[in-house]
Amino acid sequence: MSVRILTSGDADAFRALRLEGLGLNPESFGAHLADEATLPLGEFARRITPTDSAWVLGAFDEGGVLRGVMGWYREPGAKRAHRSMLWGAYVQPSHRRSGHGAALLSAILDRVDAVPGLRHLQLHVWSGNLAAKSLYAKFGFRSVAVHPESLQVNGQFIDEELWVLTLPRNVPVLPPA
Repeated sequence: MSVRILTSGDADAFRALRLEGLGLNPESFGAHLADEATLPLGEFARRITPTDSAWVLGAFDEGGVLRGVMGWYREPGAKRAHRSMLWGAYVQPSHRRSGHGAALLSAILDRVDAVPGLRHLQLHVWSGNLAAKSLYAKFGFRSVAVHPESLQVNGQFIDEELWVLTLPRNVPVLPPA
């Protein structure tokens, strides 16, 4: 397995994997499959073209096939520039529990540690996704809030949790007073 930043040249593979994830795990995404499926390939290329404040990592198997993705962006504006978000995390079911998710998250953390001025890395996760929550906890994230009925998926409301990791990671987090 290898992990690298995706570029616009990976748009076809990214689009296919994103649509697969939206179809198989709709509770894990704020986006809807029907909306995303109508987008032109150029929109997917734009989303993954790396910048100083946003990029997407891909996990590839030994044959060079994209098996997992995880995106990152820094919040815009002076008041929010200390915050950043993970988005679009997905690993194909056949490659889960094989280290792909951990490799993606580890690579993201290595990169964000080098971004000056960041204090928080945040993510939203479906409350029922125990495997993802376990992974995030192993890397030091903590759940700080629940958004009840955050998404409506197939006629059912689901809760999402906000998880936060304080950066840089070598600074201890003190419990609330």
